Amino acid sequence: MPKTSVMSKAIAAAFVVLTASVIGGIITMIILYKTEIATMNPTPRPTRPVTTTALPPVMRLPRNLIPLSYKVFLTPHLYTRIIEEVNVTSPNQTLEFFGNSTVHFQCVERTSTIYLKSMNLAVSDGKVTNENTNKMIGVSAMKTHTDDTNFLEIHLKEALEEGESYSLSLSFKGDISEQLDGMYVSTYVEGVPEYEVSNIIDSEWKFTRFHPTPKMSTYLFAFTVSEFTSTPSKHGHQIALPDLSPAAMENWGLVTYQEGSLLYEEGWFGNLVTMKWWNEVWLNEGFATYMSFFAVDHVDPTFQLKELNILANLHTAFQMDALASSHPLSPPQEYSYLHDFSFKNTDQNDLWRAIQKAEDKNGGHTNVAQFMEPWTKQIGYPVITINTTNGEVYQKHFLFNDSAESSLWWYVPIRVMSNTSKTSVVWLKSSAPEKKDEFLSTNGEWILANINCSGYYRVNYNPENWDRLLTQLEIDPHRFPPMNRGQLIDNAFFMARAKLVEVTLALNSTRFLHKELDFLPWQLTVKNFEYFVLMFDRSEAYFREQVKGLYNSLRNYTDNSTIPKDHSEQHSQLLAVDVACSNGLPECLAMATKMFADWMNSNNTNPYLEYTLDPDKIRLMDVGSTISDIAMNPAGHALAWNFIRAHWDYVSEQ
Repeated sequence: MPKTSVMSKAIAAAFVVLTASVIGGIITMIILYKTEIATMNPTPRPTRPVTTTALPPVMRLPRNLIPLSYKVFLTPHLYTRIIEEVNVTSPNQTLEFFGNSTVHFQCVERTSTIYLKSMNLAVSDGKVTNENTNKMIGVSAMKTHTDDTNFLEIHLKEALEEGESYSLSLSFKGDISEQLDGMYVSTYVEGVPEYEVSNIIDSEWKFTRFHPTPKMSTYLFAFTVSEFTSTPSKHGHQIALPDLSPAAMENWGLVTYQEGSLLYEEGWFGNLVTMKWWNEVWLNEGFATYMSFFAVDHVDPTFQLKELNILANLHTAFQMDALASSHPLSPPQEYSYLHDFSFKNTDQNDLWRAIQKAEDKNGGHTNVAQFMEPWTKQIGYPVITINTTNGEVYQKHFLFNDSAESSLWWYVPIRVMSNTSKTSVVWLKSSAPEKKDEFLSTNGEWILANINCSGYYRVNYNPENWDRLLTQLEIDPHRFPPMNRGQLIDNAFFMARAKLVEVTLALNSTRFLHKELDFLPWQLTVKNFEYFVLMFDRSEAYFREQVKGLYNSLRNYTDNSTIPKDHSEQHSQLLAVDVACSNGLPECLAMATKMFADWMNSNNTNPYLEYTLDPDKIRLMDVGSTISDIAMNPAGHALAWNFIRAHWDYVSEQ
């Protein structure tokens, strides 16, 4: 039988009372302890110097002060690295630079605080002077923001007054970086070091003063400290020449070189005129690239570069902007724009005003800024849907994922034509459906919109109009401009991917290609077929059958190793051979095999040596390099030597 423990009621009651008394005592002691501590004045913890780290209201500098000029004095201490190069013992020091700067600026809004950008610098000795009265203005504090703003905040003892001119002088020091930003160090190798160690240790310095630069953005400023020497000439010009015997010639003050060596950047849209902030960098890069196609087309329209722009830029942008993850461009009258804003900062509104001047001068009525704002500040682009049975038209944000809701809309000028009417322009200024007579097909005629792809949007039609357009393509594709023939194919395939039309419609849009020689429709077909080849198995056979028509159309050129005169057909020839052979078209493989065999079996199939005798085929300046390149191949030694011997009189005279 197990043992049991028994406790009387009196003992149990006493135990409960004792426990309660202990808990109550502990609580009382805690309260008394806190009360006593609160009446004392303990020594406060030491405080550290205050450095502002909170994010200011904005990342950009305030606009209340306008800088007019900067004067900067820099002293880079490179002697540690130099001494180590000549094997002189020295402590392993960090490379440093010291300097001071004076900024002349104008106050356009009363303020008692100056903001500057300063990164990884120790700044001191701030002095502010009123240049109109020579009065010194005291500096009460300088705070460094260590967050992403990199602000140096200078508080003054009295306010700067609107309309007055001032100067701010500062001293600073910092480390010379190894990370390719700010002032950084690089090295180059010399055979024998030429440093005079005694001069370095004695701190003998050379002082170089530069002429003031034109007014420019600070991000364009650069300098170097090196053992390199300047050329004696005060001016150094460069020119690229169409014909020049040497590859380049270092003429005094004028370096000449062949056009093939010419490299240039956006020196106008970027340096001469600079965007106000990085959110509008497209004003530098995009606008210059866009206008380059029009410049070449103006010089030589036979290159058809405006059509190539459709491939190089427009349809690439179409693909990226059809994603929900796209982003807007920003949160010429080129001559006028460049002239008015030379050595200034601009934003897109300045460009719109420059274009507005041209629009007004030509009698136009478009509000350029209002028209362009949604195109640059919204993501993506619209698809314009046209119903030719009742003339209804509306726009919607085009996305591959059509389930993504969007209320965006744009000002859209729609150039439209039909087989019974000339081209006209219709404006779409809202997202609501509208009825326009220009889009109404009263007698069963087809209607085509966005002529020559002049607008950045896609177009969808009711099924009946799609059928009419595709029928016209099969009957006579040249009734439509080449850009629109390619556009119809690309629109059909992209809208099939977005589930706005059936895939069969996209495939049917390529049926006319057996009559097509232009490069643009074919290249857009190939790009879209690449997606289908990736998505669907055994689609190569269909692709091979489609390209057969193009290849056969160009066989007269291909089989005879000739080149079409038309620039677009030259591109088509390359595309046809590439696609046909890579997809196993028997006719193309047979042609390539025969050409290779003929080349291998013949010693007279290299025409380039003969071409050197004809300046229309190989320019005189390229004759030497052509013969030299052929002779560098072991198989070309004898060919080149025998050619020179046979034509020595001609070669020696050139």
